[in-house]
Amino acid sequence: MALSIVAIIAVTLMLFSERARVNGPVFLLGWVLALAVVSGVAYGLADQGDASTSASAGDSIAWGKIAFGVLFLGLARRNRRNRPAPGAQPEMPKWMGGIDALTPVKALGLGLLLAGVNPKNLMLASPPGPGWRNSGFPRATRSSPCSCSWRSGA
Repeated sequence: MALSIVAIIAVTLMLFSERARVNGPVFLLGWVLALAVVSGVAYGLADQGDASTSASAGDSIAWGKIAFGVLFLGLARRNRRNRPAPGAQPEMPKWMGGIDALTPVKALGLGLLLAGVNPKNLMLASPPGPGWRNSGFPRATRSSPCSCSWRSGA
C-alpha cells in the first residue's frame, strides 16, 4: 500500500473519521481482496497459456510487457500535460471531501477501487501469477496464489 500516495491519504483521512475503527480494516480488506483478484487472474491466464513450455506464450508475455510499458509512458505523458500551472492550487478530488462520511460498504468499495485499478498495483500484482504457475509445485499445491505462498513458506 505504501506505493500509492492516494491510498496513504485515503487511510489517513479515514483514520480521523467518525467510523475509523470499522472503515480502516474494511478498507484494508478491500485492498487485499483486489490484489488477490489481480494476482489470481494473472495466475489463471498463465495457467491457461502454459507460458513455461510454449514459445508463443512466452513471446505473448514479452509483447504484453512492452505494450504495458508503452501504455504507462502514455499515461505519464498525459499526467504531465494535465498538471496545474506552477503556483496554482490543484483541485481536491470529490471522494476525498466525503471520506469521513463513508459507510463500511463504501470503504470496502474504495479499497477495491484504489487497489484494483491503480496501474502500479496492477503491474506489481500481476507478475507473480506466471511465477506461481511456473513454480514447479504440483498442481494441487498451486491451486491459488495464497496457498502457493503459504505452502512454500514465502
